[in-house]
This record gives sequence, structure tokens and C-alpha cells, in this order.
Amino acid sequence: MKHDHCEFPHLTCATVSWDEHGNPSATAFGDVYYSRDDGLLESQHTFLQGNDLPQRWSSFADPTFCILETGFGTGLNFLLTWQAWLHAAEPKPDLHYVSIERFPMTTDDLARALGAWETLVPLSEELLGQYPQPIPGCHRLLFSDDRVRLDVHLGEAEDILADLASSDRGWVDAWYLDGFAPAANPDMWSNTLAGHAARLSKHEATVATFTAAGAVRRGLEDADFSMRKVQGFGRKREALRGIWPAASADSAAPSTLRPNVQATPWDLADKPNQRPKDAIVLGAGLAGCWTAYALARRGITVRVLEQNQLADAGSGNAQGVLYTRLSHRHSILTDFSLLSFCFASQRYRALFQTGALQEGLDGALCGNLQLVEPDVDNTLLRNSLVGLHGLAQILDADAAAQKTGISVPSGGYWFPSSGWLDPRAVCRALLQHPNITLQEH
Repeated sequence: MKHDHCEFPHLTCATVSWDEHGNPSATAFGDVYYSRDDGLLESQHTFLQGNDLPQRWSSFADPTFCILETGFGTGLNFLLTWQAWLHAAEPKPDLHYVSIERFPMTTDDLARALGAWETLVPLSEELLGQYPQPIPGCHRLLFSDDRVRLDVHLGEAEDILADLASSDRGWVDAWYLDGFAPAANPDMWSNTLAGHAARLSKHEATVATFTAAGAVRRGLEDADFSMRKVQGFGRKREALRGIWPAASADSAAPSTLRPNVQATPWDLADKPNQRPKDAIVLGAGLAGCWTAYALARRGITVRVLEQNQLADAGSGNAQGVLYTRLSHRHSILTDFSLLSFCFASQRYRALFQTGALQEGLDGALCGNLQLVEPDVDNTLLRNSLVGLHGLAQILDADAAAQKTGISVPSGGYWFPSSGWLDPRAVCRALLQHPNITLQEH
């Protein structure tokens, strides 16, 4: 997302109201998050059955199946899809689940909402353990040995879909259109969004939604989706399902179905669906080991070649600090660094939790204090960090001294999810993956 020089905002979290049975509603939109009849069955009927899942996975040829959802809400659709994927027989594709949310629930509200589904508790706890701060941008969460990828995009749906579609490549296999009702939140059902959905869809991508509104159906049909009405769930008499492209559009020129979009050519792979079987990585420092690990967890056999020894050069220092730089304004570098920091913190925490790294010996996510000069005015940054205490907090000298246990000359920025790491231990842990071999010297 390119929004350089705009002020860095915290996202407004959803204001949730609860009825006498503990069911949540979005106060701003006056609409429910899921059916009062049975939210779990509604989601299964509307989205999983509506996209013929998990049946399609048994004969799916590509290595990854991608679902894009408009409206993350309580995460119920994701959890049910993940649960269905876990129960599906092998071989099956990896699951890439992309969801968009403008008003994310707070962690407390999300925990309360998901507490209603006992069958989902183990998965809910994993989701809550990684649930992102309300920071604009894409937050990647990894589950099930990294075979399930959840990308939570926080921001305006139209902006996010336009950005995702800018590469002019179809990569979505199924759509969950699950914004609040069109009458309550029309921005989530515009013809513009339908056009972006078409540009993002692979051939024979399916779409399902709980609504049968005529304007929604016509907008999707104008974008070359073939739509039909089906039986709705509970008190909803009808719903919509469809496929892209419509039969009448099958023979149309590709430029008609997916208008050409200018994009940087180095971002576009010639054959994006072809996955290599093996790879060589040169250099066994942090960058090389993380690259090897990223390839290996995708099923690629990796050979790492190091001219000296593991983590022998730039990554050979005894201690490194996990940190990022803050700014009260957006920039490509600032946004990328901030979201990368959030992802890195999550990944290192997972290495500690699995025992790949030993806390206290190989590192510790014990927090990090960045001191600032006494005369620095951080008013603008303080305003940007409202609601983001899990990311960073501004401390005066007394609070910083109390937090660290030592006397400091000034205050600074406290990052509670940061800490220190032994780069050599990180490299060793990453290369333990069975798909990786290391050849030194």
C-alpha cells in the first residue's frame, strides 16, 4: 500500500454490543457478526458448502489454495475453514487465507465471541495467540507447520483490493463475501470491489455470500461472474453463489476480462504457479538461513553453501536486538519495517515456544527500550501510538528506569515484544529443517 506522507493512524477497533445470549453485534453498522440461529452452521452452509469445500481440495492441482474474504469479523469463517482443512485427507494443497477488515475486534472481544464455539477452542487459542495489533497493513499469521497462512489486511477494502489487483494476476480460488449487510455497509459491496475481485480471480474461481441483494448480483455479473440464487440459511430465504468467468465471457480476450495494469515487472513472475523442487542458497548467515527456511517449509529441498562456517561473518556477533523505527507518518520503508518487525517477533516467539531456541541462552523477548534525547518532542508519535500499547509505549525517565531496573538519562520507546537474540543460535535452529542441508567451507 502506497500512502506516503499521510499521518500514521491507529485503526479504530470495532465497538461491539452483546445481547442477552452473548451474541455480538457491530454497533456502528447495526448488524450482527453471525446468525442468531446458528452462526457455525450458517458459515459452513454459506461459505464452505457455497464454494464446494473441502471437496475441491482432494483433486486440486496447484500447491496452494487461496481464499479471499471481505470482513474478518470474529474469524469464525477462517477457523471453520482451517478445521475443515485439518480434517481433509492428504494429499491436499496448502491453505492461503486472505481476509480484509477495516474495524478489527479487540483481542478481548474476539476471545469473548469465539468462546461460544467449544469445538473451535484449540484453534481459537492459536488465533488469539497471534492476533495482530490494529496497525494498518498486512499481518501474516502462520499455523499448522506453516501450511496454513492467514493474511489479515487491516484497512479499507477498496484500497486493499485495488493494491492486490495491481499486479494484474489472478490468484484467488474462492471468495467469501461476508461484509455487513449491503444496506448497512454499502462500501463493501460496490461495483468497484466486484471489478477488483474479477481481476484477482483465477479461472473457475468460485464466490459465495449470504446476501441475495439484486445490486450485489448485478455488480458481480457486470464483472463477468456467473451468479445464481440458492437456498439461504435459517431465516434467509436466498443467497448467492457464482463462478468466474461467466460462460459468455470465456471466449473474450484476456484484456477484456482483466484490464492491463501497470506494475513493476520485477514483482511479476513469468510462471507464478510453478514451484521449484530444489534450490541452492549462498551464505549461511541470518539472511541465507531465513531464506533457506522459507523455501524448505514450502516443500523445497535446499542446499546451503557457506565458504567459511555457519554465521561466521556479519551474523557472527554474540547478540543482536530485534527492533524497528517508529514514525508519525507513513512511508513505504516505515510501513514495511513495522510490519516486518511484527512478523519477526511472532516467528521468534514460535521458535522459543517449540524449543528450537532456549530462552535466556539463545535470546529472550524481554522487551527493548530505545532511549531518546531529553529535548525530543514526541507528541506526534504519542498520538500515533494510541491503542497500540502492545507495539510500543512512550516512557519518561522515571518509568524507563523502573522498567529496566537501571538509572537512565532520559525516557524513550518501550517495545514489549522485542528483545535480544544470539544470531548464531538462530541460524542453527533454522537449518534444523529436514529439507535443508548445510555444506561449510
